[in-house]
Amino acid sequence: MTEKSVESNLQQIKEKIADACRRVGRDVSSVQLMAVTKTVKPERVNEVLGAGVSLIGENRVQEYLSKREDYLPCEMHFIGHLQTNKIKDILPFTSCIQSVDSMRLLKAIAKEAEKRQKRMDLLLEWNVGEEESKTGADRDCICQMLEEAACLPWVRVRGLMVVPPPCEPEESRVYFQKTAALFEELKETPAGEGMDTLSMGMSHDFVVAIEEGATIVRVGSALFGERHYQ
Repeated sequence: MTEKSVESNLQQIKEKIADACRRVGRDVSSVQLMAVTKTVKPERVNEVLGAGVSLIGENRVQEYLSKREDYLPCEMHFIGHLQTNKIKDILPFTSCIQSVDSMRLLKAIAKEAEKRQKRMDLLLEWNVGEEESKTGADRDCICQMLEEAACLPWVRVRGLMVVPPPCEPEESRVYFQKTAALFEELKETPAGEGMDTLSMGMSHDFVVAIEEGATIVRVGSALFGERHYQ
């Protein structure tokens, strides 16, 4: 992929973001574009970073650690399934862990954050489609984790992250609406005060996600082209 094609893809994505915001009366600055870098070589990631994207999303701890020194300066959120024994490896380098899906993981992150004296921003991952094959917590666990996190001084829940079931973009709207509704409900609770981040929407459905309130859209293939995941 050449620099021109990366820039062309990025420009098209920015135009779609702007159009979606315009349709629903949002400021385009209220949506942040994340470049999802799973299996992407550092030089290709750097093309996107050099073209103005400042946030990347990493799915795999070891893959990120093997590439991080080759990246241009950027902010990184961890968005993949995180094993507790890998927290210590990724925590120094990430500004937010978006995939907190269990009380056990929440407490382990809080413990490591305290050890390092680094306050960690978190998103709680909701299994909005109630799929047995996917990670993510159920609604009751989301509420319990939010209450627990409010008592843990070294973590701060900023919002929710979801991956809807596979479906056409317009069909994903109902899942984004459900997520936005839960987000607003939790924001009204004492434990949810200050929540401001809704991470939803990927390459095929980020436009619909923006229309339903997403503040971060996680885009990979639309930027880098289709990839063969390992």
